[in-house]
Amino acid sequence: MTNQTLAKTVSRILRQPGIWKIGFDMHGLVVTGQRYAMVAKAVEDGSIECRVVNQFPSQGEGTLAPGMVTVARYTADQNAMMFSSENYGSSKVSEERTIVHEATHAIFDLYANSSDDRTLAMHDESAAVLPEALYLRLCDKPQGNFTMFIDGPQDEAMKLADKMMAETGNFVRDRRTYFLKTPQTQKLRDAVARDWNFTVRVEKDGSTTDSTGVQYIYDGVVKCYSCWANPK
Repeated sequence: MTNQTLAKTVSRILRQPGIWKIGFDMHGLVVTGQRYAMVAKAVEDGSIECRVVNQFPSQGEGTLAPGMVTVARYTADQNAMMFSSENYGSSKVSEERTIVHEATHAIFDLYANSSDDRTLAMHDESAAVLPEALYLRLCDKPQGNFTMFIDGPQDEAMKLADKMMAETGNFVRDRRTYFLKTPQTQKLRDAVARDWNFTVRVEKDGSTTDSTGVQYIYDGVVKCYSCWANPK
């Protein structure tokens, strides 16, 4: 069952005027202010729930780089955004942008093209980190420690966001969807791969695991799931 306090927070954040200016296509993943509004609507009508969880189930060993922890997650098999507390996003900008991140995954589920809509996880997470940076800029939020780690995903996302905004006049002069080219997103995708462990790594037993091709799977909000799946 959805938590109404969380739902109101999520809806409020996704309906901020600055959010409406966002519009880009990253390797076929389309993120726009209108689509965030549709996620807000789905939260309001209960199609997408907002829940509080005490502990996030593991998605498998090695799915996050050492030192990373999960405080929020979009879980599409339950059509739910899950957060660590009822007041998540009510006072901290860092939590607000995390809500934007999870709402981006919800966009991909809400707009799934089929019951087996697959995205490359590296692209999926990159397309969810970039709106965090755009949110800070377009909604005039304090940056805080967002770019604390040089060359990390957030640092690369902010560099890319600033470039996009300079070229489009903050998405006001040019309101068309911004189509990102592969070279433009390379550094962001590389940084995301490191933090989310979408890499080739050697396990304790000496075997090698290649997670560069990990996919997320969406099949829509009415009846959907999102999971890890190694491509065949």
